[in-house]
Amino acid sequence: MLRYDIGFDLQKSKQVGRVIGLKPNNQAAIVGLKENDIFSNLTYDYGNTNSLVEVTLVDSKIIEYTPAVPIQVLQFLLLIYSFKPI
Repeated sequence: MLRYDIGFDLQKSKQVGRVIGLKPNNQAAIVGLKENDIFSNLTYDYGNTNSLVEVTLVDSKIIEYTPAVPIQVLQFLLLIYSFKPI
């Protein structure tokens, strides 16, 4: 199962126009986004792990990545017992 993770603090970053709170070793960092990168455009479909995030930096460099990280989901086995009255 996948969880949506844009990789940085989206609200703060949008307020100041630069990447704030970049999480280490996530998809955004792996593809080259850096803390304090200044962007001119940020495109994303929040919550959709199949839609790419596109960050256009002020130097016109475009960085794209999938905003998803795998999460572990607990699985349960349901056992149903049938008892006959004595």
